Amino acid sequence: MSYYLREIDFAAIGASDTEPVKQPDHKKLVARCLSDDVNDCDFLQQIVELKSPSSIRAALSALHKLVNVAASGQPFTDFYDKKQCHEIHSFEYKHKAYKIWRIRKSDLRITFYYAEGKAVLLTHVFEKHRDKLTSGQEAMLETEVKAYIDALEVGAVEMIESEI
Repeated sequence: MSYYLREIDFAAIGASDTEPVKQPDHKKLVARCLSDDVNDCDFLQQIVELKSPSSIRAALSALHKLVNVAASGQPFTDFYDKKQCHEIHSFEYKHKAYKIWRIRKSDLRITFYYAEGKAVLLTHVFEKHRDKLTSGQEAMLETEVKAYIDALEVGAVEMIESEI
């Protein structure tokens, strides 16, 4: 079974801005789609399902900045302080350690995993009123990263493009 990814850029989040110029060491933000349809992006659906319009605006604002940061080629931590961007969870899988990071914007958390090459897998966006993850949230994050790793091992990761 394929693991579908789409790039998260300004077009994906509905921003009319010109895409930033990608520097040589740029990162590529990607998110999982549940099918080979770019409109079936689980991460973007999570944003739509946030409880309030202000949370949706905050998520889109955070992603807007993240698109620019990824294009810069510089480490994400150069653009955020330690409270805004840091490792939030680590786990072992198949005898290897993995780290999941988060970006914080007010009560929102965007979690991500530094994937293969220059890809950054955006895993989840959720409202959070305290820093600690619940065990359920930890399991959810691990499941997403493990699914990506398993798909990568068998060559089942596919990038899908939007039809423009």
